[in-house]
Parts: sequence; structure tokens; C-alpha cells
Amino acid sequence: MLLLLRQHIALKAINFLMSEDNVSKVISSDLHNLDISGTDINDYSEYYNGLFYEFYREGRESFYAIQDQTQDFLFYLKLAEEIGTSSSILELGCGNGRIAIRLSKLGFRVTGIDIARPMLEEARRNSNQIEWVEGDVRDFDLRRKFQLIMFPFDGLQHLLNIEDIEAGLACIRKHLEEGGKFIIDITNPTSKYLANILFENGRRLDSVFPNPNGQGTVVVTQTRQYDDANQILKLKKFFYFSESKEEVVKEVAFRVYFPKELELLLRANGFEIERRFGNYQGCDFKSDSPKLIFVVRKI
Repeated sequence: MLLLLRQHIALKAINFLMSEDNVSKVISSDLHNLDISGTDINDYSEYYNGLFYEFYREGRESFYAIQDQTQDFLFYLKLAEEIGTSSSILELGCGNGRIAIRLSKLGFRVTGIDIARPMLEEARRNSNQIEWVEGDVRDFDLRRKFQLIMFPFDGLQHLLNIEDIEAGLACIRKHLEEGGKFIIDITNPTSKYLANILFENGRRLDSVFPNPNGQGTVVVTQTRQYDDANQILKLKKFFYFSESKEEVVKEVAFRVYFPKELELLLRANGFEIERRFGNYQGCDFKSDSPKLIFVVRKI
């Protein structure tokens, strides 16, 4: 009975949000006013398309009234300012430039690297003041060092095994100046977080937003499955396009890193933790903190 009630409520919410007027209300005017000329609108079904992802992110944050990807920038900015307003910054997994572009506008010398070409195409379209590099964080050589390297918003969790993270940490260490800082920002796998995944049944509503090509609404639902043996969280995202009645499925995998496990990996690969935070407000890390943020230096 409880499951049927939850499904009924979710269905009512989707039907309400699929109204064009209601979807428009939750998306910022900045996105409505975006110039999408030169963008491949036929590629919007791709989760890693930079413009499409921005609409997805905005819709998700508006629907759930969360501001993680707004608050994180202010957190990174504060740490960057501690080093100096003209400091050199490397952002790993820069995506469509959400963070890098804002830092650049404030005077920081920023380089962004990402493996997803559609994301970088959107980043380049939005700023030519940043060096955008298409590359793999596990194997890159920019032939220079940086005062600050950041891996924002769960990016590290895309490194799915020990070999991946050790290769990535080796590249990061090579590119970090002496005395420089490296910021890691991932989800803290609390017992509550993992229990929610374990007892989750069926799809849950993830995001609702207007299709960037102006044709109808996109409703995103997802399922989550946790592989205990390999510590892999598998997300399956279903993108439903109201205009064409088409549904596109994308799968995303994240490695779950536990606090002490990550600390040992950092130490074994030549890093020392300086500070630990549990959220973007700068609170100390605790067992029930939503985020696990380490500020580290190489040793």
C-alpha cells in the first residue's frame, strides 16, 4: 500500500511538472536566454552534452530545492583566494566550465580538463579565456605545475578501481606545485545514504526541465543499484522526451570511497591531508556529514 501511494504521488508530480508553464517556472531565465546557435540540438539525449546537462542540473536543483552546485563554487572560491587571486588553477573533470569560467572572470588563471568532448564544446563556446584540454585525468601531461588542483563534485568517484585512482593521483602529484593544494570533493557514504539505496524500489524522479531545442519537456527518472563487492554505485537514468514520446537510457557508474580508505590511498600515493570538511559551509567532517572534502598537499 505504501509503495502504491508513493508511485501515485510521483506520477501526479510528473504530470503536473510536464506542463510547459510549470517547467518554465523552475528553470532560471539565464538558461532560457542561452544562445544555442552552433550547438548540435540532435545530441541533447547525450547526458554528457554540456548544454543539455546544464538544463538537467538546473531542473534537478529547482525541483529538489537543493543548491549543492551553487554553494560548492563559493567554497572553492574561498580556498582559491587563500592561495592568491592570480593563482594558477587546474580543474579536473571541468565539464561545461560551470566552475572554471566563474573563477577565470575573477582573475584566476584556470585550465580545465575533461574527457567528454561534448562538454568541452559547450565550455569553449562560453569562454575563450581558459585553456580547455580534452584528456583523461588518469593519463595527462600539461608540462607545467599548478598552485591549486581541484576535482569537484564527485568527479573522483568516476575512477572506478584502485588502478584508476592511483594513476590519477600520480598525474595530479606531478602537476602540483610544492606547497600547492589539491581539493577532493565526494559524497560521504553514510549508513543512511547506503540504506536509502538498498531499500529503494523502482524509479525515482530525478529532474524535469524544458527541452533545450524548444520541443516539449524532458522528464528524468532513475534507478540505483549498489555493488557491495566492488563498491560501485550504478545509476540508470531514463530521459523521457514528451514531444517525441521517446525514452533514452544512460548508465553512469560511481565508485564509493569510504573516508579511511581514501585517506590511506592518498598517503600511499604521496599526499598528506591538511583539512577535512563535511559540507560546503566549511563545517568539520563528521560521520553523518553529506560531503567528504579533503584539502591535501604532496609530501
